[in-house]
Amino acid sequence: MNMKAFFTILLVVLLVGCEALKTGGVTFSGGDGSSFEQAVIISGASGESSGIRAEHVWLREHYPGCKLTFQSLRGASGRAYDKMDIVTIDGQPQSIYFDITSFFGR
Repeated sequence: MNMKAFFTILLVVLLVGCEALKTGGVTFSGGDGSSFEQAVIISGASGESSGIRAEHVWLREHYPGCKLTFQSLRGASGRAYDKMDIVTIDGQPQSIYFDITSFFGR
């Protein structure tokens, strides 16, 4: 293996490892968070603190520089959701929905 290939692989491994450390192994799926139906689904959180930390990581990655203005717990169709009201860096208010059923109350 040449050095360029080695360092490329090393960089990829380090980046993936750093991402896993930021979220504590939590994964994201689902939609863009724009509604209950399009909620960001959080899986793999060991409890509420790691799940909430993952929500903030997702917000920083998808809305850099946003400000959280309000957070509320919602329920719909037997599932638990966090509704995060933010103001984007360009001043636009937006609500983001996270499906927290997998870790809510743990």
